[in-house]
Amino acid sequence: MTGSDWRAYEVFYNLSGTNNQITQEIETGYGIFAFIFYFIKSDFWAFFILTKCICFLISIHFLIKYTREQLGWGLLLFYSLFALFFYIDNPMRNLIASVIYLYSYKYIHEKKFLKYLFVSLTALLFHKSVLLILPIYLVNKVNIKKGSTYVILIGIIFIVTVIFQEQLKSFLASSSLLGKMFEEKIDYIANTKDEMYKGGGVSLGLLARLFLFSLILKYRKKIEHTAKYGLLITKLSFVYIITYIIAFGIPILGRLQMYLCLPFVACVSLVIYNNVSRKWRYYVILFIIMVSFSSMYKTITSSYKYIPYSNYIPYMINNENLDYEYRSEHNRINSPYNKDN
Repeated sequence: MTGSDWRAYEVFYNLSGTNNQITQEIETGYGIFAFIFYFIKSDFWAFFILTKCICFLISIHFLIKYTREQLGWGLLLFYSLFALFFYIDNPMRNLIASVIYLYSYKYIHEKKFLKYLFVSLTALLFHKSVLLILPIYLVNKVNIKKGSTYVILIGIIFIVTVIFQEQLKSFLASSSLLGKMFEEKIDYIANTKDEMYKGGGVSLGLLARLFLFSLILKYRKKIEHTAKYGLLITKLSFVYIITYIIAFGIPILGRLQMYLCLPFVACVSLVIYNNVSRKWRYYVILFIIMVSFSSMYKTITSSYKYIPYSNYIPYMINNENLDYEYRSEHNRINSPYNKDN
């Protein structure tokens, strides 16, 4: 009963065997994937939860890969800043696409474009937003030696995104590419009044991320030398920060962060374990704990989507099938964090 997108996914899943649903209204890859489970008569929630678990385990596998198992603080950041949204609110197709895209990092590192393209196009079968991140392969061409250059670029992008927010939205709303990708949501791109799509400014979340990225910049040379993929994840962390800033002006593009958040939290873990001096390490750790728990609190209390929490397993054991409308409205009615309540 938590989250929001499951409502549409459940309806689609129950129609998977009729009306040619595989090739209509949704990306082909997800349609076929869901149909396989529907065909073997899997319950929707068994399919949905199993998919989430697989995606989560793959993400942790890559986090271990990039941090040499020194993933503790990165895992806390991943959970608090990203995973609550990814796995509870759960934009499922976007999540699957972002997890598939993780496999392309290796080919960016090895500069094997055709293999990178193959993995990316596979991810594209699950969500069209992959088209916007295909140019990330060119990060190999970036060779910024001075940390000050990163800072200047971030500052320029922030100023342009926030000050010229309405102009950028108007431009993007008229884009045929985004029109095909976001379809019914395209009208909201240019909307600065709707809370979901209204741009923002400076926030504690932004300042926290910029501080953590400043640590990555400060110790980037050590990260590059202590981790096999150190240079790559440092560059991808920079791209992550850029997408995060852009999402302040154009929130609908915030989902692009799903493809890039893992390198960022991996770099933070490497900074703490290998580089920050013992004198300052405890302060940084305390900062991460404060940021993580405040972020979780803000996420959970800002919407009806997280509380009351529900557990599928007792219903499955008791073979109890709750009415769809009851489940759909349960959190909206009972959550203390629903504004209507």
